[in-house]
Amino acid sequence: MDKFIYLHSLDDIKNGLSERQDYHLYHLVDDINLRYVSLQGDFVTFINDEDEKQMFSLSHMYTKKAIRPDDDLFRAHYIGVHDNAVKHDVSKTITSYEDWEKTLKAYGFDGFYMLISVDDLVNNLQAGYFYANSYKKNPTIKMDEIFVKKTQQHDGLINFKDNINHFVRLHYRPKDDMLVAFYQSFKRLNKDKVLVRLTFDFIKNEHYHIYPLANCGLDLIYDAAFYQLNLKRDNVTLHHFEKFDYVAQFSSYDNHRHSTMTRTAEVLVYDKLPTHFIDQLIFENEEEKSRFLDKLSKEKREKIQHHSSVDQSLFI
Repeated sequence: MDKFIYLHSLDDIKNGLSERQDYHLYHLVDDINLRYVSLQGDFVTFINDEDEKQMFSLSHMYTKKAIRPDDDLFRAHYIGVHDNAVKHDVSKTITSYEDWEKTLKAYGFDGFYMLISVDDLVNNLQAGYFYANSYKKNPTIKMDEIFVKKTQQHDGLINFKDNINHFVRLHYRPKDDMLVAFYQSFKRLNKDKVLVRLTFDFIKNEHYHIYPLANCGLDLIYDAAFYQLNLKRDNVTLHHFEKFDYVAQFSSYDNHRHSTMTRTAEVLVYDKLPTHFIDQLIFENEEEKSRFLDKLSKEKREKIQHHSSVDQSLFI
């Protein structure tokens, strides 16, 4: 399907759904028919063809163009074909960090992203590290001991959905599904936020435990093991490099099953990651940028200011 934009705003669609008793739509990514049941905040409940209830974030579906255009609430304007051209040498196997980075950049990837609160960023800069969330609950936690224990049990296989707080979570795109959810949370809480872009360089460092295709990306490369991570096998390997030509080609799609997996894939870094890998701090507006800089000491402000910018287009 060609690229498109919805003609109605998200608020107009919400209002339209709330006034309907019965509305049918088609989910492009999941290939299912859905019938609208109810709307609560951003979450919509549908009934599928098997009479099962399913809940979706309406803003996610709207942003990712996951609903097939119709002649009513989801009317759309088509704006051209997807750029699905192959932009790398498919005859050459990706076997090095240099080839891997070159391939990613050919498809528009420019670094890894996280969206965090300004207050958390200030604390990270003072400490010199981005820390996994486990440290918030227990500042004295022994992450090295936990890693050794987990790798010795069950062949190192963990359900990282239950262990996600042990990782620093990074994303391939500034507006992937998870970062959209984080953005909406910050807006609801009226908290200043910042989009942090990190360089690719840290993935070359053998001192870190890095898992470059976690979350849905595991389904792409293993056809199974969703949410399961092998702490030994899934660390950065040539196997991941060889798969990136396949992953990257779907990165430009709005409503393709594989693009959804790519968008929701994460780079997980166990324990912590130094802040010196920051490439750019991106703010939604000048006010948030100014409030962030005002929280820093003069010395830190002078160092970080030239890495700070405003780009509203990278936010919703």
